[in-house]
Amino acid sequence: MSIEIDLRASRDAAKAFAREHLRECAAEIIEWKSTGVLCDGRLREMAKLCNPFAGPHSLSVAESFVVTAALQTVSRNPETGA
Repeated sequence: MSIEIDLRASRDAAKAFAREHLRECAAEIIEWKSTGVLCDGRLREMAKLCNPFAGPHSLSVAESFVVTAALQTVSRNPETGA
């Protein structure tokens, strides 16, 4: 398996994690933005998945995956988010 394939698999796993744990991650981000403290929860867990391809930027990348997943969810049905 090439490094590129491994990195792509890591990225895909992180994106799937964001979709699967969207509500939890979104709530953690909202709390983080309002308090300045990020709990040791799902977002940090996802950041570990992002580490192989994002390195020191893994937390920012994890956050961006959650924001993208949330926007995709809401855009499917603006009334309910479902």
